Amino acid sequence: MKRQHASESYENIVCISADTDVMLLCMFVNLNEQFPSKIFLKRSTSKIVEIPKLISAVGTKMTEALLGLHAFTGCDTVKAHFQERKK
Repeated sequence: MKRQHASESYENIVCISADTDVMLLCMFVNLNEQFPSKIFLKRSTSKIVEIPKLISAVGTKMTEALLGLHAFTGCDTVKAHFQERKK
């Protein structure tokens, strides 16, 4: 059985989250040229962020670097880095 991906069926995909982790993951996924859908992120403040425009504003290289940087410095799922606590 072939798996189907939402991007094969829908032109636009809306993620609903106020979490920065989700925004960065949406940016990273949308960099992939094999992902044809346009991703939008609805934040809790009722703002809708168009991820491709955000990537254009930040730049491709910076978007690629942000995911790793965020995991190291501010990711909610990483509690401590080598005996240092998150402040």
